[in-house]
Amino acid sequence: MANTSTLETVEKGRFISSHGLEWCVIDKTVSKESDSYLERQWTLTHGYEEAYLVKSEEKKAGGLEEIWVLTRKTNLGEITY
Repeated sequence: MANTSTLETVEKGRFISSHGLEWCVIDKTVSKESDSYLERQWTLTHGYEEAYLVKSEEKKAGGLEEIWVLTRKTNLGEITY
């Protein structure tokens, strides 16, 4: 993937690369849950597959915590528990 400062500016219609695949950004949302928590989500597609890139920022006593998560959409029936 590109470096994080570049990822934050990626808009709809652009492409990013992850795990050897090219993903098209089809949506970007920003949610400010509170003064201390902000979340950005990019919806990605590769063919018929859909994935989500999420960045959460939370202000904590020790400073700003940033977490990036890339997850793919799946059917519940494909998960064994």
